[in-house]
Amino acid sequence: MEFMEVLSMKKIVWYLPAIIYTIAIVILNIAFRIFTPVWCVWCVLLWLSGFLLDKKKVWGSILGLLPAIHLFYMSTKYTGQVINIEMPLGIFTAIYILMCGAFVLKKQTQR
Repeated sequence: MEFMEVLSMKKIVWYLPAIIYTIAIVILNIAFRIFTPVWCVWCVLLWLSGFLLDKKKVWGSILGLLPAIHLFYMSTKYTGQVINIEMPLGIFTAIYILMCGAFVLKKQTQR
């Protein structure tokens, strides 16, 4: 059995980025009182992307790529941060979402 087939048996795979981003928002809001509406938009897009990928809609991965693209854009701006976390986070999110989209596409073409 392929690795992605094992993962596809668990429906949580499509929602992992949304879960991680949502937990990060809650922790940042509680611990540091940091609230950014953009993060909430990202979470909505990632939850919607996970739902559409779960329903085997390949174009749902486009919605998941929007937060990753925004993270790429944010990493190009100088903010004085010691650690540039946006670039690795954007790359990881984009790769994960693209892999999920490719897996759904592969499953659709096998039918």
